[in-house]
Amino acid sequence: MHIITKAAPAVLEPFKERIVEFDETKHLLSFLGIEGGYMNLGFTHYLVSFKLDDIRVGKTLITSSLTYYLEQNFDGAQLLDEFLNLLRYYLGSVVKSLQKLKTDLESTPEFREMEIARWRKKKAGDDE
Repeated sequence: MHIITKAAPAVLEPFKERIVEFDETKHLLSFLGIEGGYMNLGFTHYLVSFKLDDIRVGKTLITSSLTYYLEQNFDGAQLLDEFLNLLRYYLGSVVKSLQKLKTDLESTPEFREMEIARWRKKKAGDDE
């Protein structure tokens, strides 16, 4: 899966993150800040994780977590607010990417055949 985000806010320097965990079976993705951006504004490191859980067909719960350390004697309240805005931006990008994938999947002949088979199976169960 590719997640494409727009450029970071203009006030933020370019930054690099490394994917440190990608588990397709657990639907888990974690990024570690490695340089630039927030690393130059007071973070000594940060780790952002997203976990996707199916609730029901067409509904997904996204759980995110942020683990961070700030430089000593650093007031990070404003920095954390900005960082949370970036997380919201990430989540919006993830949601849009997942919605596009779902739309693309639903337009395939294989998906339509699967839905027809599911409907027929349900119909056969209702007729009994």
